[in-house]
Amino acid sequence: MIRRELKGLIVPMITPFNDKGEIDEDGLRQITQWLIHSGVNGLFPNSSTGEMPKMSLDERKRVMKIVVDEANGKVPVLPGTGDPSTKNTLELTKYAEDIGADGVVIVVPYYFKPDKSSLIEHYKTICSETRIPIMLYNIPQSTGYNLDIDVIVRLVRMKNIFAMKDSSGDMTYFHKILLSTKELKLFQGSEYLLLPSLVIGASGCVLGMGNICPRLILALLNAYRDKKLDEALRLQEKLSRGVDIMVRYGFHTSVKAVLTRMGIGAGFPRQPARILKENEKRKLFSEITDINLLEYEKI
Repeated sequence: MIRRELKGLIVPMITPFNDKGEIDEDGLRQITQWLIHSGVNGLFPNSSTGEMPKMSLDERKRVMKIVVDEANGKVPVLPGTGDPSTKNTLELTKYAEDIGADGVVIVVPYYFKPDKSSLIEHYKTICSETRIPIMLYNIPQSTGYNLDIDVIVRLVRMKNIFAMKDSSGDMTYFHKILLSTKELKLFQGSEYLLLPSLVIGASGCVLGMGNICPRLILALLNAYRDKKLDEALRLQEKLSRGVDIMVRYGFHTSVKAVLTRMGIGAGFPRQPARILKENEKRKLFSEITDINLLEYEKI
């Protein structure tokens, strides 16, 4: 079912940590419920926004179990199970399948860049030993390389692979993927490019800003669907200005600061990310208030 129906806003969830750097399970449950009640179309725990590379395998399993249980079938849950190691990726993917996740998101192996044949074999191994639907994840600014389009075309032939998140920020690359295969649901990973991506055929988006302004993003998607282009452009501008502000203060730490201000238990970023000083928080809150970033959110 997820292969046909997945679309719209998938949120790469934050992971709340307490002041000791441990996972805040109550906070994780709260953010899960906040997003479900906001109407998002899917949840992506263990994401880049969720500081996944800073977490152990056991922590990643615990996070996905909490989110799957808390969602309880209300929205699809696609945990991130990618790792530089095929062995670890397979272990996490099997676990996600065992606990009833609807799909998984598998980032391309990072740190050590595989050649094309090794990369294809990596995904082939996962697909041969699991049946769970897989969303590919391309984020070259973190992995060091783009997933080649000819490789994407070959990967889509594998039975499990049905979708891809592209965070390259390259619209030419994004469009070429759409032109190269009709079998892949393609999701935009850059807030700046959401509206133009919808115009050329994107299935939706996977945006970190969805943690704090999910209803704004959903309103943009609905405005485009309803052919209200002036409204869609207005919301795209607000979203782009909003992410500019968040990045300036450090994306992970500012998202958590805003959520905490909204009364949601976001906790702290995990070291070595820093915590914003009080004067920085005041400036951050003032700037997002000036553009009315949270106009659609029910706090």
